Amino acid sequence: MKSRHILTGLVVVIVLLVFQLLPTACHRTSSYGGSQQQAKRLATRPPVPNFNVSASQLQQQCNTAINEFASEVDKIRTIPAAERNFASVVVRLDRVIADFFRNVGPLELLSDVSTEKELREAARICEQDEEKKMIDIFSDPRLAAAVVQAKPSAVATELDQQRLYDKFVRGFEASGATLPDKQRQRYVALLKRSSEIGLQFQVNIAEDNSHFEVAKGEMQKLQGLSETFIDKHKTAAGDYRFPVKTPQFIEFLTWADNAETRKAMMLLYSQKAADKNTTIFSQVMQLRHEMAQIRAGHRRPHALKTHEPVSHADYVLEGRLAGSSKRVFRFLEDLRAQLEPALAQERRRLLDLKRMEAKIDPIVLTKEEQEVFNKDGTLKLMPWDRRYYSRKWKERQLKIDISQVKQYFPMESVVQGTLQIYQELLGLRFNKVDLKQFPDATWHADVSLYEVQDGKRDQVLGYFYLDPFPRPNKFTHYAVFGLVRGGIDATEKRRVPTCAIIGNFRDFNTHNEVDTFFHEFGHVMQTVLYQGRYFELGRSPRDFIEAPSQMMEHWVWREEGLRRVASKPLPKKLLQGLVRSRNVDQGASMWTGQLLYAFADMTYHTQPVAKDFDPAKVWRQLYRKIVKLDFFLGMERFVNFSHIIRGYDAAYYGYLWSKVYADDMFSRFASEGIFNSKVGMEYRRSVLEPGNAVHADQAVEKFLGRPVNNRAFLASLGIAP
Repeated sequence: MKSRHILTGLVVVIVLLVFQLLPTACHRTSSYGGSQQQAKRLATRPPVPNFNVSASQLQQQCNTAINEFASEVDKIRTIPAAERNFASVVVRLDRVIADFFRNVGPLELLSDVSTEKELREAARICEQDEEKKMIDIFSDPRLAAAVVQAKPSAVATELDQQRLYDKFVRGFEASGATLPDKQRQRYVALLKRSSEIGLQFQVNIAEDNSHFEVAKGEMQKLQGLSETFIDKHKTAAGDYRFPVKTPQFIEFLTWADNAETRKAMMLLYSQKAADKNTTIFSQVMQLRHEMAQIRAGHRRPHALKTHEPVSHADYVLEGRLAGSSKRVFRFLEDLRAQLEPALAQERRRLLDLKRMEAKIDPIVLTKEEQEVFNKDGTLKLMPWDRRYYSRKWKERQLKIDISQVKQYFPMESVVQGTLQIYQELLGLRFNKVDLKQFPDATWHADVSLYEVQDGKRDQVLGYFYLDPFPRPNKFTHYAVFGLVRGGIDATEKRRVPTCAIIGNFRDFNTHNEVDTFFHEFGHVMQTVLYQGRYFELGRSPRDFIEAPSQMMEHWVWREEGLRRVASKPLPKKLLQGLVRSRNVDQGASMWTGQLLYAFADMTYHTQPVAKDFDPAKVWRQLYRKIVKLDFFLGMERFVNFSHIIRGYDAAYYGYLWSKVYADDMFSRFASEGIFNSKVGMEYRRSVLEPGNAVHADQAVEKFLGRPVNNRAFLASLGIAP
């Protein structure tokens, strides 16, 4: 799932201070030359985590890290009142948290990437224990009081100090530290329970082993799918067994001629983990609603200055760019209204194509046909039709064969092309580390490790792992996981950050998959290029975090960018067709889908949750209102909507909100050259390096030379500004 794509949190999102997840080229290579110092450095073990652990060792290391963390926090908590100041309390706490996550983050990653069941289970226990400890510590009123007292000096000129202080204070409030003791105890119990079952929700999705099975005598069901794809899923008995994963889902919905086959795959995909997650979802919503009511009864003077009922969403949105649920709903509703004409036109186009290709002209409708035809006997567009007929329309209208795309984008080509573009644009050098020399520095033979170096200085900025291929029980989408945060440590030295791109493609079969990887690499840049002092400020607010990655997507929708990631020269007609196809691939239907998820997220987190709360009913109502296609039982995707359970609650709107910033930032590249390294460096300095130490509006305004506006965003959706 793109725009994803999918940046999910590593801990319960209510605790704002906990770490989060930040929703590959060819004959070219990255620059591996350099100084003798660089060569010597690459020959020694890089300063990255050790992943060579057993399940028992993992649990022991996790317990040790938690105990050391608790001990260090206790030292901060007991600092005498006269000695509490910004440096002794707030800065020290920032560093202690960063040290803690440097120790446990890599261990917890193994729950999503390890092939060993015992190791995955140990990593999940570690994650649960870590989250509970974080909740205990940040719901402690004594620690909260120490931090509140350590406000930056009134004469301080460093804006990042105030931003760090404010973030911590909001975090303590979100964890219940400022509540009266009785209410605090209840609140903390709810928070821990939400964290515990929320993690299980995510595990259930990862370990769902649903399959779409086709007998060897039913090959007509697979018509339209490539022989290569079909043969990969042939069993020893001669039947076919397709895992219900994202790559297979996209393949079926795009290529299968049999509508019943597409429908069956869509329903299976929509219901992944439904048997376990339906109840968990309702429980999480009920817990969050009760927590919001507890906080609403004890508002602090400076928090949520309103007399209206407040919800979980309102509390989550404190400190975000959007600010309130009302503003988010207004943004989403305005966009929905503006998209409707384009959406209707797009659907008419696809329906006309479906009718043109129909081989039956019904007069009397059978029971099966009633589902596909209107009462007057005319065909209608079904939910499982959009990808299929969108692909066919592109081929007809643009006169290109989409099936030919995959031969130009093998994994190696896209990786190397992406690295080349990013290093040229942002003044970097990517050096591949030989992991054969350091087997403890990785978790699987498929994984690569790269050092990120400043292009003009022999300065290491960070490291990133690349784990692109699917494996059983692995994280099922594409995302960037933070492992080590960047900032200034207790020795006053800069700690270089480390992150990992986790993916699920063997090669890139579609242009959109290329777009997905290019997007995720943008998150890597956000992580490794941060140059601020404070570790916590290396992470952007949820409604801006997607903007840098969304901006970079533009490069693979331009001819110059596509040429650089392709393994061989693209035929002119195909190249131009891919660029023009953006009006379909990222048109009204795609963004209407994003609206559905954003509306659902905000609705679930603002409505009162009664005992008879029915999330399926909410989903169906929103689907009919926004998507405007027939709804079928089994399409209630909330059962695997892990974003809002694990890190994106009241935040999914951020994909759309961020795109306003993304498209506006790209407008400068569009006018001055998409490979203009001078503009690229200004972008790096103004937006990426400050991180959250500077307000996003100020950072973007500095880069653009003017305040941000939505004209480029609306134009990208085919809407006149």
